[in-house]
Amino acid sequence: MTTTIRVLGVALLGAALLLTGCEEEPPEVVDKRMGPVPGKPIEEHHAVVTAVPAIQSKGDYSLLLLPAVKGRSIQVICGADFSPWYASLPKGKKLTFTLWQTKEVSWHTPEGKEDFTWSSEIETIRDGDALLYDAAICPLHHTRMARTDIEISYGLPMREFLDAMEQFHGGPGFRLGGCVVSDISPRSERGYKCAECVAAYGRWEKKWEAEVAERKKARDAMPGG
Repeated sequence: MTTTIRVLGVALLGAALLLTGCEEEPPEVVDKRMGPVPGKPIEEHHAVVTAVPAIQSKGDYSLLLLPAVKGRSIQVICGADFSPWYASLPKGKKLTFTLWQTKEVSWHTPEGKEDFTWSSEIETIRDGDALLYDAAICPLHHTRMARTDIEISYGLPMREFLDAMEQFHGGPGFRLGGCVVSDISPRSERGYKCAECVAAYGRWEKKWEAEVAERKKARDAMPGG
């Protein structure tokens, strides 16, 4: 009897040690790489939703909420100061929205796992047959813009560029990304590009470069220049 108890005690002690060892195993290490897979095309979907929109106030901004499409939630940041359609959006009416949903990847692993959200951008809003808003129309030239990859340019823009921006309001062919840039900063994003705005920026750039060259030539011609 004593031998049986001793054997049982040893077995229980072994099981306890085994369980303790399992609990103390280090967690699995995941090799996370920030941002999307380099060189991988941006995933984007065109969606059409007919619904009564809900506006949720967040203080300094609001969220336009629409039913999800194929599991992709639709939340659009909006406000009176930066959304042309915001103030005139009919309240309590069923409207038809066309949207672009872009996959925003925050990190990925070499095995193909990734963490992402869906960013939604309104293209058009219709109230029956009436077109209320169309993001693909250049607000300056009133021509239809192409949806494409837009280069992101980082750094502090020169004063002359900011002064001339009204000439290419629809976009000079790139987006300003601010002064902070790192290895994982995106180099492009999906958006609209106006051919006439791109041409206007090209003309401005050539004129500015000619003016800089002329000023340099004048300085060099001065005594001691």
